[in-house]
Amino acid sequence: MKTYNIAGVKLAFHYEHDGYFNNNIEKYLTDEKAEYTLEVKTVANIEKPINEPSYTYKNRHIHHEDGKHTLIVYTKNNAIKIRMDHTLDYKTQTIYLHQDYIEDLAEMEYVLSGLQFMQLALHKNMLPLHASAIAYQDQAILFAASSGTGKSTHTTYWQKTFDEVFVINDDKPLIFKENNQFMVTGSPWSGKDTINENITLPLKAIVFLDRGERNTVTKLSKDKALTRFMKDCMRPGDATLMDKTLSLIESLINQSHYYHYQVTNSPDSVNPIYQAIFKEDSHED
Repeated sequence: MKTYNIAGVKLAFHYEHDGYFNNNIEKYLTDEKAEYTLEVKTVANIEKPINEPSYTYKNRHIHHEDGKHTLIVYTKNNAIKIRMDHTLDYKTQTIYLHQDYIEDLAEMEYVLSGLQFMQLALHKNMLPLHASAIAYQDQAILFAASSGTGKSTHTTYWQKTFDEVFVINDDKPLIFKENNQFMVTGSPWSGKDTINENITLPLKAIVFLDRGERNTVTKLSKDKALTRFMKDCMRPGDATLMDKTLSLIESLINQSHYYHYQVTNSPDSVNPIYQAIFKEDSHED
């Protein structure tokens, strides 16, 4: 099992399908000793936990036993198609995929291993945000929005406008605090196009995008910012991880620059938000 340094997490990770990890994850390889393990197994049979579930929702059952959390996902015929186990400290994580009940095993492996890693990231006080993160002038700018809003398209317009812009992560960049400064880092889990870089930069701004008829930038109140953060970040079911999420968001709201941008689908949409973000520098001088 190879070890990867992803956002400072030394992870021994085994995957079985190259569809999304091939030419994507190798940039995170490390010779350092692994602190955590994440393994995906494609199997012909998945065992059901012995104890009764502590929580059920539709076809999902959650079990807790012996310091381990288990999620079971059933088919319509009550066969187990997915099992996800992790110890409470996330040191050991295993995902079982039934070979007969999942249409695209490579995609499911990518999505679920990403979900498991994002929970580990939260455990390590890193906030995954549904956003496209770009690097510009050695700083990170995040464009956060729901799927289909056009955050990746807007990112492309920045790349066409400024030669030095590149994408840190096109789907779920990680935000964490280091020496009282928020930082943004990439990971191999970055959407279906797997656009990411193994790089960490200081956070410059977070922009919440909505489609608009005109390009209009406004500053958000703290209450509205909280609503947008909660909409665009991962909302874990685990109470401890939810507390970490809220704590990180509260700190971000108090310390970072964030904007609401009603944006058109046009290359000239870059200029208004650029002016809004970087005029802060002239105000501070």
